[in-house]
Amino acid sequence: MIAIDQDALVSQGRRVSKSADGRQVWQKRLVGGDVAVALFNANDVAAPIALLFEEVGFASCDRVAVRDVLGRRDLGVHVGALSGAGAAMVPGHGVALFWLSIAW
Repeated sequence: MIAIDQDALVSQGRRVSKSADGRQVWQKRLVGGDVAVALFNANDVAAPIALLFEEVGFASCDRVAVRDVLGRRDLGVHVGALSGAGAAMVPGHGVALFWLSIAW
């Protein structure tokens, strides 16, 4: 997480969406065009949060490599959104953190 926190671009993270029930998507631009994305769930129970790549600066047709930063694992290359329905399950009062980059 230090690579995100101390990225040389020194970009501030910003909220890109917030639903009425407390689900939030935050993004931070990184050097080289990569993007860090945090999904925050303010609910008491786990809930899916959509991660649409257009929402965080990618084109809908871009092939995006996704890394689960907290889980320390690569989730593969996706187009348009994360996973089948474009959502990640986030625990209650929890966060999921992803590193997104263009897959060539």
